[in-house]
Amino acid sequence: MAKPRVHAFRPAAHSLMRYPKAPVGARLLASIVDGLLAGIPLAAAGLFVVFVLVPTAPAGARGSGTGGLGGMIAGGLLVAAAAVWMLWYTHVKDGMPHGQSYGKRWTGLMVVHLPDHQPCTRWQSAVRKLVWAGLMAIPILGWLVEPIAAILDADGRRLGDRAAGTQVIERRAYRRTPTAAAATGALGAGAVDPYEDAVLREAQREVDEITRRGR
Repeated sequence: MAKPRVHAFRPAAHSLMRYPKAPVGARLLASIVDGLLAGIPLAAAGLFVVFVLVPTAPAGARGSGTGGLGGMIAGGLLVAAAAVWMLWYTHVKDGMPHGQSYGKRWTGLMVVHLPDHQPCTRWQSAVRKLVWAGLMAIPILGWLVEPIAAILDADGRRLGDRAAGTQVIERRAYRRTPTAAAATGALGAGAVDPYEDAVLREAQREVDEITRRGR
């Protein structure tokens, strides 16, 4: 008699993987950490210019002191570099390795692109941020739209997530969930996800054991 075999159920290519909603507290903490990492360099550069370079500018005009022309140019470049860092980090942070900004890495979160079950890319991260920035243009209440959407949505997806096809999840949920990449061809023709393969092997061992006992 042929030995029973266990076969994997593969979802349709168009189906989206569902994940549990990430804790709101962890998301808030990650946002605070990322905000500090993005903003502290600019704040420090600004304070340096205001309290160190500007007070000594008159002496610098005569060619001495830290507030001289060279010092003011250096201060301007420092502020510009810090501003570039803030803009770059806030837009692409969730497209860093494993879909994790530094804040999300510290709090055990990540951003996943649902259609292909891959970590968020820098482009998708930028789309999430641009939607947020656009909503901030709404007077008074604009900054509340995205947090409220994330809290009320069953999956915790805000409008930026809808636009980018992403979701903020716990990292451990991604690691323990079978990937849909095989269904979409992301792993190559006939490929099996490592997680799925491990589950199938364990199930096959159980079937083999039951068959052996029944003989």
